[in-house]
Amino acid sequence: MNPMNYNRRAFLKAGVALAATPWTNVWAQPIVIGKDPKVQRTLILLELKGGNDGLSTVIPLQDPLYLKFRTNALVEPKDAIRLDPTHGLNPNLKSFARIFNEGNMAIIESVGLPNRVRSHFRATDIWHSANLEKAGAAPGWIASLGDLAWRKRGSEAVVHFGRDPLNAHRSATRSFLAIENPAHFALLGAGPENFEKAKPKGKARRHKLGSGQASALERIREIQDSARHESLRIRAATAGYRTSVVYPKTPLGSNLRDIAALMNIPVGAPPRVLSTTSGGFDTHSRQKNPHDRLMTGLDEALGAFMQDLARTPIGRNAVVLAYSEFGRRVQENGSQGTDHGKGGPSFVFGHNITGGIFGQAPNLADLDDGDVKYSTDFRSLYSTLIEDLFDCDSKRVLGAKIPKLGFLS
Repeated sequence: MNPMNYNRRAFLKAGVALAATPWTNVWAQPIVIGKDPKVQRTLILLELKGGNDGLSTVIPLQDPLYLKFRTNALVEPKDAIRLDPTHGLNPNLKSFARIFNEGNMAIIESVGLPNRVRSHFRATDIWHSANLEKAGAAPGWIASLGDLAWRKRGSEAVVHFGRDPLNAHRSATRSFLAIENPAHFALLGAGPENFEKAKPKGKARRHKLGSGQASALERIREIQDSARHESLRIRAATAGYRTSVVYPKTPLGSNLRDIAALMNIPVGAPPRVLSTTSGGFDTHSRQKNPHDRLMTGLDEALGAFMQDLARTPIGRNAVVLAYSEFGRRVQENGSQGTDHGKGGPSFVFGHNITGGIFGQAPNLADLDDGDVKYSTDFRSLYSTLIEDLFDCDSKRVLGAKIPKLGFLS
């Protein structure tokens, strides 16, 4: 049996519509699978929006200062899931613990920005651009990577699911697809049979316009037409996808299921980068119960997703990076929550990664103005992925040579 388990009727129906058009098959490149860093493996980005509290996610089991700084916004070390003598996980992260013990998860400690930024917008801009000086104006790091690693592919090479597209994908030279709901994507109506509605209309689309504004307008129309065309494959992939894995009925669970579907599209190459977000991590007040629920939702969705990835070769070679724009302050505030901080953990998942704990654990006796010191430059995550996953020169993307980490060695 084909391990991708697609609904053949749904995909063939879409295929008939594709055959009726003169446009090029944008996913016609062959799929190449393996451990070699030069193969076309897939990166999945999961942004935890709001600033996840790392000290309620990865618990310092042996640090007595943790109990001094936290009273209400506290995960009791005795309740944490023990990973080693000094590290535990939030008790709601049972799937995380299993994946870690299987060697398929890396915890990157004390990740942060090399400057003091506590603004959500500024910090997110820096993460997305990897540019410390011109974060808001610089192209996204994924877009810059695309100019090197998949320059001959179109917007279908990078696909975002959800309401909040990442600026990491934006640039003046590359487009990407942003899909809030695959069933409503583009202008295809109720189903693939309405594909004719997305075809170019009139003579204006059959000749090139001149330079300047007219040329720019034509380029916008071409991108719109391409998006409508590519949306047919996305709808066929998501609607026809069959898996034995049960995902939670949450926005994150739905988005990760759609990502799994699109990775396993039965014709042509999958996207190089897929992304989504999960919000609610800005826990300024009464943090304990909401954060525990966030951990449960994250654990259920990523646990199902990792099970699904294990079913196929392309999934087993994928890498998932889960990160947040900053951590939170060590001392809880007067509202039983925590405020914006600096360093915090990031997580890498994959069936062909090097699992374990990387970086320096938070030292609560040596803080940076009340925050966990950042000791791992966030760009080290990127340099590792750029060089060891995409086989590109990270300096050309990041503008500097940033030391790599060992989770893909």
